[in-house]
Amino acid sequence: MRLWLSRGSSISVREQLVTQVVLSILSGDLKPAQRLPSTRELARRFHVHPNTVSAGYRQLEHDSWVEFRKGSGVYVKPQRTQTSAPAVALDKLIADFLLAARRLDTPLAVVRTR
Repeated sequence: MRLWLSRGSSISVREQLVTQVVLSILSGDLKPAQRLPSTRELARRFHVHPNTVSAGYRQLEHDSWVEFRKGSGVYVKPQRTQTSAPAVALDKLIADFLLAARRLDTPLAVVRTR
């Protein structure tokens, strides 16, 4: 899984993690039932506290993007198949917009006002 986290960004590391995992799921880079890296592994890789990664994973679970499997890890949750094509296209556009805003280091507060 490819992730780019910037500690100097105005967007929190947890929020960056959540957004990038969602983008990876929407783009098909992460497949249903694919295991995500462990909390410790990501914390070590990006030199962040494991609680930061854990909070991001909990947010993803709350939003139904991933599921926790006791003793096994965190896995991409299959998305609902009844989602209409226009809804998927809209999700993709929104994800692309958020990624572009992040690349420009646009503060989330500014994005929300638009």
